[in-house]
Amino acid sequence: NVVRVFARSQAAQRTPRQEQKQARKLEKKRRQQEAEAKKQEAEQARKLAQQRIAEANRKHQQAERARKFMEQRQRAEAEEKRKRVKETVRFVNAFEGLTEEEDKRTQALLD
Repeated sequence: NVVRVFARSQAAQRTPRQEQKQARKLEKKRRQQEAEAKKQEAEQARKLAQQRIAEANRKHQQAERARKFMEQRQRAEAEEKRKRVKETVRFVNAFEGLTEEEDKRTQALLD
């Protein structure tokens, strides 16, 4: 209460020039606070964008590793299947009594 009364009495004693000076001072302070708030907001937005980019990169790398793993597995399965087919054909050729030369021709057709 005493502070308010003192502030009122101070305001009453100020000249218009002092009032303008005080108003400019307060306006400058307000602009500085706004600028600081904007700066902090921009920094926060930048950090959030970096986090999102990092997360997207991580997900992309994870998907890429999964894709490569699946491709490798499919190649391995296909190779294993080719081997089984060759072994089966070789067995059937032997069972049917084909000569080694005929067996090689049959195997060459598979390749």
